[in-house]
Amino acid sequence: MGSSCVIIHVRDYTHVITSLKFVTNHHTIGPFGDGTDTPFGFPVLNNGSIIGFFARASHCLEAIGVYVHPL
Repeated sequence: MGSSCVIIHVRDYTHVITSLKFVTNHHTIGPFGDGTDTPFGFPVLNNGSIIGFFARASHCLEAIGVYVHPL
């Protein structure tokens, strides 16, 4: 379970997120977007639950974070 993203270099931005995919114990949602560069993931361990997201963006989505509630 967790989420994954793809990061690329666009114009004057060092990194932007071009694709999002969410994987749960039931199914996969996405990917949204068409990123093809550097993938990364955020696993949720010990049966934790994702309870929210936060992000930084200007013209592009530059960063995304996850709030996790431990069980």
